Amino acid sequence: MLPYIDEHSVEIRAAPDAVWEALWRVLRRSFGGSRGSRLFASAVGVRHRDPIAGFRIAEEEPGRRLVLEGEHRFARYRWSFDLADSRLRATTHAAFPGLHGRIYRTLILPTGFHARAVKRVLSATARAAARGTPRAG
Repeated sequence: MLPYIDEHSVEIRAAPDAVWEALWRVLRRSFGGSRGSRLFASAVGVRHRDPIAGFRIAEEEPGRRLVLEGEHRFARYRWSFDLADSRLRATTHAAFPGLHGRIYRTLILPTGFHARAVKRVLSATARAAARGTPRAG
């Protein structure tokens, strides 16, 4: 198992199916085909690009649990989303091997970059689920 990094959560007052659709929309928009995500993926050498850059689906139980895993030159990581009792929780585990991994870790964790990115995904998911907008396709 990879070392624990952190956990963030948000309360969402919406049906589990609506939350799940919103989560996938946000993930695809945030890590999908945007120019910025493609550039970042190329720069760090991500190994998985489908369904979202940098991740592959390790486990999915729609409406309850999604586990994404990935790796690139500087890290191996696991990002879990769990939905229970109107709360969506995101838990991150990651390893940063070697000198370049330690430098990368210093750039994304102590600076708050990682935490802000996770919180943005959670808050965008909460807003999208509350709006109940149809799935973008």
